Amino acid sequence: MTYGSQLWAIDADGERINQSAIQCLETVQNTCLRRIIGAYKRTPVAAIQREVAVPPLDLFLQLQATQRAEDSARHPVTEDIERTLNDVWTAATRPPPGDQGAGHEQTGERNRTLLWPSSEQKRNR
Repeated sequence: MTYGSQLWAIDADGERINQSAIQCLETVQNTCLRRIIGAYKRTPVAAIQREVAVPPLDLFLQLQATQRAEDSARHPVTEDIERTLNDVWTAATRPPPGDQGAGHEQTGERNRTLLWPSSEQKRNR
């Protein structure tokens, strides 16, 4: 029922999905838990969850998403991506060789080394 919840339980803004979607899943979960342990309809959901050691669904979904984010942040591929992005950023913001800042005062802009030479730069070579 919560398969892949690390991804679908959090929207693009990093917020939890709407409560109505979670409420539908909670209804199904509560019905299943009542049938599994033979609880009456009037038995409080919190008591059933405590009895079977199942956390509330909204907390479980949040925990799964948080654990996924922590695992992703510590993954070696993430470190490689960050290192590569930093290298690209450094190369893109470095002034061109031989330019000692001439003309910066007039334009107010920094010259930047392009990652790929423009067609004009290719012709000048």
